[in-house]
Amino acid sequence: FAKWVDGLPFEAKVVVAGNHEVTFDGEYYSQRGHTYHKDLGPVDAAAVKSIVSQRPGIHYLEDESLQIKIGDESWPAIRIFGSPGQGAFFGEHSMAAFARSESEEEAALAELQRSGGWPLSGGSKSSTSKAEEVD
Repeated sequence: FAKWVDGLPFEAKVVVAGNHEVTFDGEYYSQRGHTYHKDLGPVDAAAVKSIVSQRPGIHYLEDESLQIKIGDESWPAIRIFGSPGQGAFFGEHSMAAFARSESEEEAALAELQRSGGWPLSGGSKSSTSKAEEVD
């Protein structure tokens, strides 16, 4: 996957895991992932995310936002928020990665309101001169 994204002809690439990226969600994989997917043994979710996020020009977002400037210098920077989170279905659980119960969603919203907004991502640094993170 990471090699494929590397080959895409864009200045910047934003990646957000989804409910089927079970190896990005270590807790889910250890509890349920091996039941529904090929058992890969222990999975280090941080290492999996690192394979993607440490690549030049790729920005991995997980409950965070990123502000980047791409294209012509006269164009304004854009801010992108990315979250793999999804509400629970089939009651208070889910059969997919990154599922959150209603109480977890409420706690995340309360933290967001208390902290004054989504944090900016450190992301991975782009190696292109046109795509750059804005502080």
